[in-house]
Amino acid sequence: MKRSWSFWVVRIGLGIVSFFVLLCVAAFIWNPEGVILLAGVILQPLLSNTHPPPIVNGTSGWQDEGELTRMLQRKFPAGTEAAVVKAELVGQGFKPLTPPPEKCVPRGETAPVGRIVYPCPPYDLDKALEYKWSNFPCGDTILIWWKTGENGAITQIGGYHGSGCL
Repeated sequence: MKRSWSFWVVRIGLGIVSFFVLLCVAAFIWNPEGVILLAGVILQPLLSNTHPPPIVNGTSGWQDEGELTRMLQRKFPAGTEAAVVKAELVGQGFKPLTPPPEKCVPRGETAPVGRIVYPCPPYDLDKALEYKWSNFPCGDTILIWWKTGENGAITQIGGYHGSGCL
């Protein structure tokens, strides 16, 4: 009985996959931290943002904090409803900030001696969003914050861009 070419293609494909799995298991036993790091580098583009948010596309100089704030002030002038700003930014992938540690010290106060404490953010966490993206080994963050008046309209808006590499 003659075997078809598809039989051999499937057999060879399964052999290659099996070899790759065995290689990964051996590498994990030999150096688990290295394999986890390598998996993170390979999977990072699939699991996270790799480009800046759409709000800064087509603009130049937004990496500068002053220019980013001016761009935001043009896009969302004073009087714009905060709900509109939040909805547009969330629609572009911005996320709420992680809360600070419980033991943060408000700005201007001194920390107790002998304790490690972090400064509290200078803005209201409910009125700030961030967007993170990365291309290994570097990452960037844009933070946008705003202040509102009694009627829920924006009175002030600003932004910050930060970046770093391993």
